[in-house]
Amino acid sequence: MAHRFRLNHRNMDRPLRCCIEMRNRTRQPAGFLRCRSFRLAFRHLQNEEVIMADLQMPGSLAGAASIEIHTRQGWRLVYSRRSDGSPSPMTGLLRFAARMNSIWAAAQADDPFADWFLEKTYHAIETARMEIGDMHRMLATHFQHGKKGVNVEMAASSTPVSVPLQFSTPYGFMGAYLVSECDALIRACYTCRHVGLISNAKNEQNIRRSMRMVLRAFELQREYRFHGVTREDARAANAKWNRAVEEMGSPPPEIVAGRRPRVSPYIGDDASEAERVEEAEATAD
Repeated sequence: MAHRFRLNHRNMDRPLRCCIEMRNRTRQPAGFLRCRSFRLAFRHLQNEEVIMADLQMPGSLAGAASIEIHTRQGWRLVYSRRSDGSPSPMTGLLRFAARMNSIWAAAQADDPFADWFLEKTYHAIETARMEIGDMHRMLATHFQHGKKGVNVEMAASSTPVSVPLQFSTPYGFMGAYLVSECDALIRACYTCRHVGLISNAKNEQNIRRSMRMVLRAFELQREYRFHGVTREDARAANAKWNRAVEEMGSPPPEIVAGRRPRVSPYIGDDASEAERVEEAEATAD
């Protein structure tokens, strides 16, 4: 009967003990340690040990992303600028993404208020994308039926601006999707106005409405205030929790009880636990 001796990361750094263990398992005589088979096995394990020492784990995953902006309104929504290009107190994409970092970190520390604002922001972005999408589809239908055989291309900037996206949370990218869709809608509005399919008033109404949807979604998180509370504070109903409730209102009971937003970080040590689960699954495969 053939004997199989499995090498792994626990015994690879102990070649001599491995060979002795192999001898004991296969019931070889004591002289086995001096025989040619032992020398070959020992040399093999030493070679494997050198190979394992040279192995390097892959680094952190990294990628590149950017958003292409064609309209001045879209540019303002990215950089929080007024129509004349001066700074504005409105919350644009980059400002929104930066503020979401603190809420994301608080949610990772088991702050139910942070989870509450993540959930509200998620639904606000999804609602805005849905409404802008409906407006765009209606405009596209009007565009297709109104031009009556005339080939008209959608207006595009001669020098679009490419904005690199370097966000720490998914909400930055979700906001970028929203701005990109709003920018595309505004291009469609200007195109339809230029070829006489909609009036100036309708064009301005569509643009104002779409921009308000974006800003409404981006400005929700301005109401969040960090108090360092956790769900343990909620269960204790202590003074810190009461101060947070007084300033921001009371989160839904389901969130206080532990419900998480659809897009949310792991809490505390759950992140390392998730990595251990992934490693275990990979080993099993």
